[in-house]
Amino acid sequence: MEKNYVPLKLSGKFFRTSLRSLGYTYLSSLGELIDGPVDKGATKVEIIKTLEKDGSFTLTIIDNGGGMPSEDILEMMGTLGYEGDYDSTDISNFGGGAKLAMLNLCPSGEIRIESVHNKKKSILYFNAEEVQISDVVTTDTEEKNGTIIIIPNCSSKFKTDNPVLKFLGYTYSPHARKNPDFQITYNGKIVEFVDPFYRDLPKEAKSYVQVNEEKCEMFGGMVNITGYSIDRNMPFQYRSKIDTYDRGLSRTQAGIWLEVGGRFIVNGDGLFLKEPYNTRLNDLRILVKPDKDIIKDFGIGINKSLWNPDLALSEFARFTEIIRGIMNSHVKMRKSTEPQANELNKEQKEEQERVEKEVNARIKNTLGNILKKPGIEIPKQKVEKEETEKTKEPESTRERISGYKQDRSIVKIDARPMGERGYFIDYHQRNGKFWLVFNSEHPYYSHYMGKKEEEKVSTILFIQCFLNSLLYLDRDLPGLMETERIPDIKNDLLEEFSEQLFRVLKDIPSNFDAE
Repeated sequence: MEKNYVPLKLSGKFFRTSLRSLGYTYLSSLGELIDGPVDKGATKVEIIKTLEKDGSFTLTIIDNGGGMPSEDILEMMGTLGYEGDYDSTDISNFGGGAKLAMLNLCPSGEIRIESVHNKKKSILYFNAEEVQISDVVTTDTEEKNGTIIIIPNCSSKFKTDNPVLKFLGYTYSPHARKNPDFQITYNGKIVEFVDPFYRDLPKEAKSYVQVNEEKCEMFGGMVNITGYSIDRNMPFQYRSKIDTYDRGLSRTQAGIWLEVGGRFIVNGDGLFLKEPYNTRLNDLRILVKPDKDIIKDFGIGINKSLWNPDLALSEFARFTEIIRGIMNSHVKMRKSTEPQANELNKEQKEEQERVEKEVNARIKNTLGNILKKPGIEIPKQKVEKEETEKTKEPESTRERISGYKQDRSIVKIDARPMGERGYFIDYHQRNGKFWLVFNSEHPYYSHYMGKKEEEKVSTILFIQCFLNSLLYLDRDLPGLMETERIPDIKNDLLEEFSEQLFRVLKDIPSNFDAE
């Protein structure tokens, strides 16, 4: 029997709900709308925010690229999975990113798309609420090639333009390195492109960055992997803006940077696959560049801000091995250059244990409830004991695991040298515990830490304020790594911590003598 086939129809509801849930953020949506002009040869992209009376704003994106003829603009906007003529240098690949970005930016209203190509101006309207496009109206014009996109009813979580400028500055730095005339402006401000790997340092500063180059074959293509170990003591005159907003190198810039078609798809975010994090990795950045024709197999989908590699595939075995090797080499090198931490004497150890115990008692009903959520198990810690008659459990006791005891603490405290101008305090989660790591080289540590509570500012209160600041920022700790918040997370934390500490200091007796 002969079969007849008809095209699959997708309803407007499907677009409005399902496709809007693909993980697009304000930043990633902007990126998708810049990728197109870059692929069309634009040297200038201008993004303008116009505030509206209802608190929303209209985004206008103007570029001087080659534009599109009427048939291309109709095909591009009317087809999900537009099969354009992409080459190995293009950022675009799937033919859906721009449309989905518009839908996520614009919950309702009409988007106007105007493109000039070879003295022909084509105008199309995209109804974001009904997910429908209009006919294309084409007229003759003497205007230069380029495209204008006007998107109404936009909103953003950002209170300032700084996170956006910073994001655009490092995301498109690969393209800017190859095209010195390329320029992006956002809300009237010129984006400053910064290379997170410091490849353009002057000769006298080259020694502050150590390079480890590797490559591997995957899915019939090649992946270039380069580790950049950046000296935490690099003088500030050589640092880029992404590394000067705090005293140390930015932890959120550490991790894997994935480059495709002249832009970064993944921007560090402190992530090294599923490898355990070590605070010594704060100054390690790994550049990964896969061949363009293997990016689908490599885990890059239609939303280019998300990378979901299937690390269980055998193809990733060598890749994972290389990443782990670069991390281990970096940590080993950092250990060899660190000054030896001073051994704590008996009194200092007892004081640290007292502080740790007191902190856990104070926060057990706050931070503890967050850490003890599904998926995080607090393990039993083995206690090394000789099996004697005294230590052996009587048969009449409740069933226990012999030789083990439960460590019910939530917060663990440690210290290690991180440079005089490094972070005073760092934090991470490991094995169901929340670790606070103090910088033993920081002047505050030697001045206050290990002192009796009545002598100086209470270490316990200090730590409690810090933890309260984390909770204030986000009640769900993994939410601290939300993509849009990463650039400002340290600033937010320090600001709130300062406020918390100020409130505590007001309750300290007025005769407190701060040296």
